[in-house]
Amino acid sequence: KLWSGITWKKNHRVLVLTPSSLLWSLKPLREVIEGGVILAASKDNHPRLLAELEVLAPMERPVLIDSKVESIKKLEDNLKFEVIGGRIPWKTFSEKSFSELWPILTEKCTANAELSLIISNPCSGPALSLKKSLEVYDNDENIDFSFLNNIIIQENKWLNNQDQKKIFVLQLKKLGWNVSFEDWTEFVYLKVDSLIIKRWLNPGSDYRKIILKHYKEDTLIRLEKLFKKLDGHTIKQKLLHTKIFAINNN
Repeated sequence: KLWSGITWKKNHRVLVLTPSSLLWSLKPLREVIEGGVILAASKDNHPRLLAELEVLAPMERPVLIDSKVESIKKLEDNLKFEVIGGRIPWKTFSEKSFSELWPILTEKCTANAELSLIISNPCSGPALSLKKSLEVYDNDENIDFSFLNNIIIQENKWLNNQDQKKIFVLQLKKLGWNVSFEDWTEFVYLKVDSLIIKRWLNPGSDYRKIILKHYKEDTLIRLEKLFKKLDGHTIKQKLLHTKIFAINNN
């Protein structure tokens, strides 16, 4: 889905943004055997990517750089990309540094360069998934659903900020890109266990930080107790995917 619609040539130069796995780069690596592929990934993902690159012959390996603006600026002045693509995590997309990339990236593109991005964000948070599953799996009449409803209202405010996508599309258009996009939804199914509860509620998690901005610590304790009621059960979460496809008209 990410690379559909791209017109490939063997000598194209391709920039893959924020890959968490080599999987997102396999298509361009096959298509541009005379060009080149650069992976711009966060430092956190470099060890995994470097390990995956070991399976490729040295001559076939893409170049791996940091995804920060400074690293993009350091690329050779005469290097121009015909294709840029990537699956962008919602957290990365929401950061100010992401919008700062695009004036620089646009300068690094050829005329008629093609851009393909998939941006994914949850339509609902853990509290809504928790509530819906408790209604199905747990008959405890003492569960305070009004407590969950208040958190769900806040989750919707945090997660469904589609204005960011509109602002990004407007930014691309101002930079000279001809932009089109499509949306679709998907459900993901998650088994509740200690690992997933820790991922959401332990110190350092984004969800914990968001909760503590608006609620006291005891809210996290109450959430954890409710999640433990569902241990071993599967909950579902709805995701919204947006594919942005653009052509550089500069």
